Amino acid sequence: MLNLFGHIVKNTKVKYDMEKRLSELKSNESGKIKNVFGNIHIRRRLYELGFLSGETIKIMSVSSLKNSYIVSLKGYCLALRKNILDNILVEEL
Repeated sequence: MLNLFGHIVKNTKVKYDMEKRLSELKSNESGKIKNVFGNIHIRRRLYELGFLSGETIKIMSVSSLKNSYIVSLKGYCLALRKNILDNILVEEL
């Protein structure tokens, strides 16, 4: 990786390597919410449920077909489909 002056910088992590979609986390993994994407109705509903930037979220369970997830956020558990979790960008902890 190069810095602004064209010098090689070693031992640096690229920011995008740590960011994933929430649906890419495995069971019992945690992440910090970075951004919520999707249409305005999906974003508004997720914001109302507490999916705000900076919140810590944990995948509690994944269904056998990997199309629904149980997540823990702010002390409560919530079941969501994979297509909804694809709209949430997290930084893996």
